[in-house]
Amino acid sequence: MSKASNKIKWLSMLCMVALIAGCQQVAKPSPAPSIAPNQETEKEPTPEPIPTSSPNSTALTDQPVEEQQKEPLTPYLVLNKIREIEKVKGGTYQGEWKEDEYTFHLPDKEGDSRNARYYERSTHHVKVLGKDGLKYFYHLFDPATYPQATLEAESIQVNPETWQQMDKIEQKLYTSEDTFHAKWSPNFQAVAYYKGTTEDGQAYIWKVGNDSPTPIKEADIDRYFFTWSPDSEYLLLDTGTSRHRGGQIYQVANDKMSEPFSYIFQFRFSPDSKWAAFSLLSGKVAKEKYGMEDEETEDIWLYDLATMKQKKLLQADEHTDYFPLEWKSDTELLYWKKDYQKNTEEELTVTIPQK
Repeated sequence: MSKASNKIKWLSMLCMVALIAGCQQVAKPSPAPSIAPNQETEKEPTPEPIPTSSPNSTALTDQPVEEQQKEPLTPYLVLNKIREIEKVKGGTYQGEWKEDEYTFHLPDKEGDSRNARYYERSTHHVKVLGKDGLKYFYHLFDPATYPQATLEAESIQVNPETWQQMDKIEQKLYTSEDTFHAKWSPNFQAVAYYKGTTEDGQAYIWKVGNDSPTPIKEADIDRYFFTWSPDSEYLLLDTGTSRHRGGQIYQVANDKMSEPFSYIFQFRFSPDSKWAAFSLLSGKVAKEKYGMEDEETEDIWLYDLATMKQKKLLQADEHTDYFPLEWKSDTELLYWKKDYQKNTEEELTVTIPQK
């Protein structure tokens, strides 16, 4: 009887152990199923060229992204990554105009490098300006979001040796956020930029082959936009932020700076880099322009780049505006004429007098 009782006790204990082990096995949580880094972003439509997600979308930041970069990137590294993704050569860093955002200009078919990309440092989003404002374009480190086609971006055409020299300069130049409005010359032998803040700094020019930049010492104002003449010999230092602008002309070879001058909206270099055309207020008030930003009519002036002197080309009256549109040749300027009295507009051509 005692042996039978002991046997029953042992059997009971074994059952209890098995039951407890089974309960623990059931209660133990199973591993979470692995999620591919791009599982959520795979659902995003491929940008053609701009996906429908907004810049504030959290779809990319809420999910882990393979090769996600946690350390801040220099502008040079970001620009090179953008070049790699969009298969372009060229482009410039324009500065950190708002906190957490780098601005870049890529080359485009017009050659004015205004094909902008906006890189958000905290999210690694690259954005572009669309019809409805700033739009998410792709994630810098998520190949699933890369565009199949870019926004009219195309590479600059330089030989490998020049490109290597340009790259050496950019490695030094684009290391921090305090570089603004970098602009390469048309022959890619020098880059103009200013260094400082959005309000104040120093204008520089850095020539290919030099180990360091040269300050443009005679510049009166230290915050600039830069425009090169077609032959890369003259540089417009534009100080304007509205339609009414001011500037100086820098002769690169002679290291010579012009006196400051005023102009309206655009300063247009001739193809042979001998002249520039611009508008200037005439001093004559037009009653038809009452309430407009400019109540005075506008003349067209010529700037002689060799002598750094100005002369009037077309003189406005009390009801007529003139504005240069583009150079049709070295000596022919297409301009716009607005007659407020007759309410007519024309595009006309004027021949520049030879020196």
